[in-house]
Amino acid sequence: MTGQIDVGNGTYVRRINVASAEGNFRWNISFVGTRESTGNPTNPTNPTNPTNPNLPGAPIDVLRFTDAPRGNGDWQYLGSRASLNRVTVDAQRDGRISFEFPGISRFKIVARYSRLRGDTLPVEIYEGFGARDVRGTGVVSLTRDHTKVLRLTLNGTADGQRFNISFIQGRLAINQNVQGSGTAEVGRNNRQRVYAAQVILDQQGLFTIRGTDGSNLHVNGTWTEDRAGVITLSVTDIRGRRVSYGRGTLNLDTRTDQVRSFSLSGTTDGESFFFDFTVR
Repeated sequence: MTGQIDVGNGTYVRRINVASAEGNFRWNISFVGTRESTGNPTNPTNPTNPTNPNLPGAPIDVLRFTDAPRGNGDWQYLGSRASLNRVTVDAQRDGRISFEFPGISRFKIVARYSRLRGDTLPVEIYEGFGARDVRGTGVVSLTRDHTKVLRLTLNGTADGQRFNISFIQGRLAINQNVQGSGTAEVGRNNRQRVYAAQVILDQQGLFTIRGTDGSNLHVNGTWTEDRAGVITLSVTDIRGRRVSYGRGTLNLDTRTDQVRSFSLSGTTDGESFFFDFTVR
């Protein structure tokens, strides 16, 4: 597909010509503008655009920030539900604010913001989920300098399907069921292949890792984050055993916080154990 868009003085679309060939068919689109565009949030240079922060009397407190907080939240759409542990929020000076959910959806949610109410920012959602008809509202709670996200809620419909999203900034928390390959062993001559596992890190610093396919080894303990994407694990208990201790490492994707691999080893009731796993 080839074409041209002619913008007059940066304030309106003067002409559009687009043409394409598909198999034995050809098609083209032609458009001629006759006056300045209005009401398009993607055209902030239009002086009559109601979302233009330079327009006198425009109901906008101008913001500009990008924040990617960790925390805990909930995503519900199309009958499915997922746990959120990170969001990316980008506020532009032209009145747009977008929300991304790494590891959950490849689509952005885009909204318009207007006036702050203290440190709270109401938004009106108009784009997202790859849907044609998106309508919704939301509220974003910010720090006092209005550059960091503390909490958000987004609700509405996308092509008639309800969505509900909530998030609270805080310490990393994950609950993931992962598939891949690994090995678990307690004592000698008791090695098992592992094909799926559950990994839980809570905000109180406790972890649970257990095999869900191939092994029922269930390990508990405490965790700390040494650096981005690297979690140090301290084993305090193995289900069905009296005394257990050991250490390990959990590796996360630094952008999405999705589990990539883990390795645990130590001693339980006088026998050695290990549990290694890599997500595929």
